[in-house]
Amino acid sequence: MCLPAAALDRLVGPATAVGPTTTFQDVLAVIGWYEDADGVCNDAPPGHETGLDPTTVDEVLDYLWTADQIEGIMTLGGRHPSLDDVRRVLPGRDRFWGDDGRYLPHP
Repeated sequence: MCLPAAALDRLVGPATAVGPTTTFQDVLAVIGWYEDADGVCNDAPPGHETGLDPTTVDEVLDYLWTADQIEGIMTLGGRHPSLDDVRRVLPGRDRFWGDDGRYLPHP
């Protein structure tokens, strides 16, 4: 999955607020590999597969999740967000987790 920067900016918003466009592309690509396979994508695979620092991965996942570009189940853990079974939100595809996988801001 290799999106032009302009297309990615439309998808996730201005990526430079969190990291370079290639960082978003890399994380989204890893999520895509895992959702199409039997494996489960959580916070660890994007860092392991890309070599990105865990803090950077967490920031990108947090941004994508709050921007409603990925879905996943929030779990207890030391990372924020600690997401399990992360999937991309794609046009025309039903959400795997429904409303439970959406970001819900705390009041």
